[in-house]
Amino acid sequence: MQPELLISKKPPHALYQLASACRGLDKQLQSWAQHWLKSHAVITKYKQSHDTQPGRRFLTGKHGLLFWIKRRCVFCGKQTHRSAILANGLRCCIACDQWQWPDKITKTQAKEEYDLREHHLLPRYHHHPSYAKLAKLGIPSGMIVPRYGTCQVDNVMTTMFLLSDVQRLAEAIHGNYEMYVARRKREAQDREVSRGLRERVARRSDLEWMRMHEPSRYF
Repeated sequence: MQPELLISKKPPHALYQLASACRGLDKQLQSWAQHWLKSHAVITKYKQSHDTQPGRRFLTGKHGLLFWIKRRCVFCGKQTHRSAILANGLRCCIACDQWQWPDKITKTQAKEEYDLREHHLLPRYHHHPSYAKLAKLGIPSGMIVPRYGTCQVDNVMTTMFLLSDVQRLAEAIHGNYEMYVARRKREAQDREVSRGLRERVARRSDLEWMRMHEPSRYF
């Protein structure tokens, strides 16, 4: 291992560590990296002449795969230092991020528009008995864990979720979401009517009290 990596703040890439284990693994990984670069030559700009260059390393080094993925969008090959919102380990330009994951929603929107709670969206940080009621939609634990990532919006860290995951989660918790929204709307209207009735009764009661105790104001 190179001495500067020993004092680096960030640990070296797992593939680099694996290649450093022994010569056999290093050779296999160099071959795999070469194959990857050649297979994606449209974005990596790999040239056939690279095959014959003596001593060329395809995993590490200035022209290696690990160097390339730190500075290039993995989908189009454009130079970028931006990470994908839902896959922070991948370099990804804005255009490719929107193309690969077109429908994303913020945590605030998910809570307000789909009536979800923090423990629904981020179950790994919360434990709640309501998960026992969730349908086991092909997930071993029975929990629906929406994919999410973080990004900076106006210098504020924002949590983003994949919209389709949030919709599946909302249906698992609330049932048919359109019917749930309609029911919530009716309940809100009923509460509004009940509140109006209580206010009218309270005003009538106050008026009767004043008539009994302050008759001079009414007679």
